[in-house]
Amino acid sequence: MQDQRTFFEVADRACHTTDRGRPVVCHATMRIGLSGCARQPNHADWSLSAPLRQPTRAIAGSRASNEPLGDNTEDRGRMREEQPCPAQTSVIVVTYNSRGDIDACLGSLQAHSPDVEIIVVDNLSTDGTLDHVRRHYPRVRAVSAGRNGGYGAGNNIGARLTTGEYLVILNPDTEVEAGWLDPLLDVLRDRPEVGLVTPTILLKGDGEKVNACGNDVHLTGLAFCAGLNRPAPPVSAPPRAVAAVSGAAFAVRREVWERLGGFDERFFMYLEDTDFSLRARRLGHDILHVPASRIRHRYSARVGATKLYHLERNRLLMLRKNLSPRTLALLSPALLLTELLTWAFCLRQGRAYARAKWRSYRRLWRERREPVTMSPTPRHADRAVLGSLGPRLALEQLETNTIATTVNRALTLFYRCLRLAALAIVGR
Repeated sequence: MQDQRTFFEVADRACHTTDRGRPVVCHATMRIGLSGCARQPNHADWSLSAPLRQPTRAIAGSRASNEPLGDNTEDRGRMREEQPCPAQTSVIVVTYNSRGDIDACLGSLQAHSPDVEIIVVDNLSTDGTLDHVRRHYPRVRAVSAGRNGGYGAGNNIGARLTTGEYLVILNPDTEVEAGWLDPLLDVLRDRPEVGLVTPTILLKGDGEKVNACGNDVHLTGLAFCAGLNRPAPPVSAPPRAVAAVSGAAFAVRREVWERLGGFDERFFMYLEDTDFSLRARRLGHDILHVPASRIRHRYSARVGATKLYHLERNRLLMLRKNLSPRTLALLSPALLLTELLTWAFCLRQGRAYARAKWRSYRRLWRERREPVTMSPTPRHADRAVLGSLGPRLALEQLETNTIATTVNRALTLFYRCLRLAALAIVGR
């Protein structure tokens, strides 16, 4: 990578760059490398005199400051408005003890997407992730969240620092492939009804096997990786509708992100992506998987007791948020059956799982009086959400035996009939 540490100063000079073929002009006091005006300069090197777009909140002073940037910290008083030449696309990567993965992620981004703005938000890692990124990736803006508020909170902090028209959320254990970005942006640009897009996510180190082509969401809120362990679809395949994006990698228009208010930070980890997708659908946005875009992800399907606790608490909160009490009442037989199935899984796995499931109930009971509505509720919003939820449980991702397959056929028939009945009533 070219050394970017040798600069000379140019005051109040017009900087002309291009972004995907479109000229971008801004007047700034900036530091320019010997090779000329960088298309994605270090944001800390800007001090703009002629704003061109909505201001971005940034820390005063050097990007390499060790001070945290937390939404609820006292550091907010040290923020100032800055106006860097805006990138068209901003990539947000939230890290937590990600030292072993971050080089592959950032290296692939710089190799295959040199023009994007990259924001790394670190959730108080103890393995030196933040210092490593600051030391070895001068083009990346790396900040501390100031607290570990979870994956959603970290992405919300990152989004407030971006300048792009499009936002891309990436896990730190992903690697992008050549040509990954343009297909996602092309769909968002050419199809205004589409709010979110997600690529084909391949299992890292496993050839052409799929981690997720979006997520399937069951009638009762259980989410599964669409296409897990199956051969990847051809890159020539057209985009297709999915119930939800995968939080490991997706793109969204800034206006949609801001209208939805970003991730719900009550989801510390897991299902924040599914909740975000359902809220987008309530507002009438389509959600597509784009096979022409590919990335790789280090993924494990194992569900431990801690993960089960977050999944179950967040699943029930998500349903309460995105479906009306009337619709939930119509779905109550399905919800009850799924609770029984979940309890059977927990008891089979052991006491730790049963305790985790019980803790999820206790947490929801404590939160029962908290407001849950986070988005407007236009007419037929419940029907739009319900129509995206499927009747089939992907039990093969947990159990691979003949009995589970046979039982699942009967379960699918029951859930399908109940879903059709609910759709016939909802939205009238």
